Amino acid sequence: MTVQSSKIRNTSGPTTTYTPVPGESKVEVILTISVTPKEDLTNENTVYYNELFNETFTVLTSYYSSSATTTDNFIKVVVYRISKGSLVVNHAVILNSTSTTGQNQVAAATNKLVNGGAMLTFGAGLTSPAAAGATSAAIHTAGGVKATVTTSTTICDTFNTLNTCPTNQECSVNGNGVPYCATRPAPGRFFTGAILVDSIAGIALLIVHSMVTGMMGL
Repeated sequence: MTVQSSKIRNTSGPTTTYTPVPGESKVEVILTISVTPKEDLTNENTVYYNELFNETFTVLTSYYSSSATTTDNFIKVVVYRISKGSLVVNHAVILNSTSTTGQNQVAAATNKLVNGGAMLTFGAGLTSPAAAGATSAAIHTAGGVKATVTTSTTICDTFNTLNTCPTNQECSVNGNGVPYCATRPAPGRFFTGAILVDSIAGIALLIVHSMVTGMMGL
């Protein structure tokens, strides 16, 4: 895996700011991180803005490149801009185009940040606190689909917004926390064991009852 550096300033939103080259796929994210910038971010030419911008790029690159959800196909992060309210980061995650599940991998990575499964740590003095998760994420796919990740949405809620499983399949989650379409259990499968247990219990009770009745007759 080769991690590349890419930082782009742009205020026009996350839809036209980066064009993937052959071999790349793009998933765009607006991530709200639960930290408060120490200074104003309205002027992109200030020393502080540039320091926090560069630190945010480094932090997100480290996270996506090492997270079990995205590490296998990660290429780079492209940061478009940052703004205040906590810290809103408009960026794209660039993945290997051979992956057909990139949007699901990014959804899982952001879901962990939003729901307490991971944290981002910034350099001392840049934010308060220095380390935190996220409050929400908006995921934009190349096909124009948008999904919102919050503390009230499950990973399968997000997955079902981004994907449509074939008939007789439903959302499941692999060991790395990435959702996928899995075969739905056949109807009645989970009742067989209960019926069998009830039958065995009934037979056992009948045997005990017969033994007690026989002993009382002696």
